[in-house]
Amino acid sequence: MGRAPKLVAIPVAGLVEFLQWGQDYFSFDAATVSLSLSPWNFDVSLLDTWAVLSSGGTAVAAEAARLHDAAYLVRLLDEHRPTFVQVVPSTLDALINAAGSTTYPSVRNIVLTGGVVAQPARAAAANLFPEATFHNVYGATEVNDCLIETLTAQQFAGTEMLPLGVPIAGCEIYLDAGGDRQPLHEAAEATHGELLVRTPWMAEGYIHDGTITPLPVTADALYPMKDQALWANGQLMYQGRRDRMVKVRGQRVNLEELENAARRTGLVGMACAWLTGTTSGEELHMAYTAPDHGTAMTGLQLRMAMSATLPAFAMPNQLHAFAGPFPLNGNGKPDLPTIKSRVESE
Repeated sequence: MGRAPKLVAIPVAGLVEFLQWGQDYFSFDAATVSLSLSPWNFDVSLLDTWAVLSSGGTAVAAEAARLHDAAYLVRLLDEHRPTFVQVVPSTLDALINAAGSTTYPSVRNIVLTGGVVAQPARAAAANLFPEATFHNVYGATEVNDCLIETLTAQQFAGTEMLPLGVPIAGCEIYLDAGGDRQPLHEAAEATHGELLVRTPWMAEGYIHDGTITPLPVTADALYPMKDQALWANGQLMYQGRRDRMVKVRGQRVNLEELENAARRTGLVGMACAWLTGTTSGEELHMAYTAPDHGTAMTGLQLRMAMSATLPAFAMPNQLHAFAGPFPLNGNGKPDLPTIKSRVESE
C-alpha cells in the first residue's frame, strides 16, 4: 500500500500567486498541452494541471492506477504530443526504458521534481526530449516549489550533479549552520547547513479531521526542510536528508549519498538503502534494480564501481538485486517498507 498524502491547507491568495508564477515562468497559454503524471491529490498537480488549466491550456491526466505503467505512459506521449511534462525520477526512468530510441520533439519543458536523477539517465532523457528545456525544481508539500534550476538539454545531460537552483520569485531561502542562520543570497563564502524556507504559497498547516494543525515553523515563520545543502561558487547543492544520516561502524553515513553513488555508476536503475540492528552490530542494506529492469548487476560488480566514490565504511554489508522495478508509494518514490518486507521474505 502506498503512503497516504499529507493534507495541507493553502490560502487562496497563495494558491492564486503560485498558479500565476507557473503560467508566467513556463509561458502557459491555450496551446499548452500538459501530460499530468501524478495523482491530483499531490502537490505537483498544482503546476502540471491547475496552472495549465487556469491559463486556458489542456491537461492530459494519466489514469491514477496506471501511473507506473511505462508502456501506457509512452502511448500517451505518442497520442497527445504534449508540450509540458513534469516527472519524478521513477517515472522518468520508466519512460526512458519504454520509449527506446523514440523522440518527442513536441515537448518544450520538462520539470524534474521529487529526487535525484543520475547523469546517465539525464543524458537519455535529453535524447528522448531533444527540443526541451529542463528544469530541476525543489520544494515540499508544506511550502510547494521554492527553488528552480533551468538548463539546456546539453547542460542537463552533462552536469554531474544538478544544483537545487535559485529562489523562485518571492521565496526566501536560508541556511542554518548550527544556529548560524543567513539568507542564501548573502552567503558570500561556502556555507553548509539545513534549508529553511518561507514562500508566498506556504500552507497554513496540516488538515486533520477537519481542523488545521499549524506547521512546525521557527519563531520567524520559516519551515525547516530537514534537507542539508551546500552553498558554494554561486550554486546550491543538495547534501541529503538530515533524518537519513546514520552511524555505521562508528562513522556517519548519509543513506541518500549511498543510493546516489550506486546510481552514478550507471549499473543500477534505482537504489534504496536502510540500516538494521543485529546482535552482532549494524547491517547496512541496499536494494537495487537494473537500468532496464532486466538482469541486475552482480553485487561484486556494483561494489567495485561504488568503491571509486564511497569510503569503505560506507559500503553496504548486504546487497539485494531486484529483477523487476521497485514497488513505489503514492508519490512515485521507492516504498521502503514493502522493499524491506520482500527482502526479509527471501
